Amino acid sequence: MLREMRLSPAVFGPLALIVTSCGLGRGQPGKPRVDDKTPKPALESSSTVPLLAERASLNEVSAALADLRARGAGCPEFEQLGPLVKNAHGPALVNPCGAGATHVHCSETATGYYVPVSVQRETCVWNLWFVARDRSLAPVHGREDYEEFDLQFTTNFVLDDFQGNGVQEAVVTRGFEHPEGVASGTQVVRHLPDGSILRTQFDALRDVDGDGLLDGVMSFATELSVTCDAHDDPWARISRGAPRLLFHRLPNRSFALNDSVAIAERAKACKDSQGPVVTLKGGRVSEQETARRAVCQVARGRSRKEVWGEVEQHCRTALDSTHDCPKPRPFACDLSVYLPGWLERVELGAGMSH
Repeated sequence: MLREMRLSPAVFGPLALIVTSCGLGRGQPGKPRVDDKTPKPALESSSTVPLLAERASLNEVSAALADLRARGAGCPEFEQLGPLVKNAHGPALVNPCGAGATHVHCSETATGYYVPVSVQRETCVWNLWFVARDRSLAPVHGREDYEEFDLQFTTNFVLDDFQGNGVQEAVVTRGFEHPEGVASGTQVVRHLPDGSILRTQFDALRDVDGDGLLDGVMSFATELSVTCDAHDDPWARISRGAPRLLFHRLPNRSFALNDSVAIAERAKACKDSQGPVVTLKGGRVSEQETARRAVCQVARGRSRKEVWGEVEQHCRTALDSTHDCPKPRPFACDLSVYLPGWLERVELGAGMSH
């Protein structure tokens, strides 16, 4: 099973788990709610869907979703509460999301609907609800607000039986860009019917080998300030990275890092990465090559603590402008800033199984 760690609600902080179940409406959080059983006519068209008030409360949204469900609504009607509601209620309503939220949509499962809901008119912000087919259950709110603009955005939104337990989850891939263009990335986030939100170790899910199953993709990249140039140019950056890893999806929905498909995918990038982890160049640690070897060795099953311990023997302190400019000390490097986190991600990913 995929393991996650706890974190604050920041969207792009350390990879982690946030459990956020909340059943709203006339019932108690997480408890069934008894709806009016009186038969009501099915909706004739999306034009009958009421417009939610600006910044409607969670109880108001829950009541609106429950009412639509009781009237026989499906995704065409639920969509009218989401970020693609553009002019659904007349030309006076300007949708700030526009085409930027095209990946965000209502998704139907055997037990209900994942419904994105937007209640802000001036900015493109939405959150995800699960509306069960069972009318005795209150709609469940995921408690995560997602913005859609040039710095934070959705790149993919799919249904997936992530755990292989028959439960369809809404799997959302979120992207971000640094305002100064010095960093970017994506992260795969799982939404469950009970409102839980699980942040995975993956940057993307895609079917790499064409077997119909979504494989996990883990990428490694960062931008570091150039220590000796920071005073004159605070935005001077140097890029660091490591080979992309594929976690091949198996028929039981677990992810394999060392089966034939996964090994073949990284074979070229991890070529000649055996032996000592640390590579020296001009008497100093070659950070890029050392990071490559370290990630590849942990991917093959070597302990991250053992690998990092070997690195620490050569890289004992971070670069410092006072002591390392213009000539860095031989034992100073910046691997401690990013490599331990990368190795931990690989080891956590390698431990994923059912």
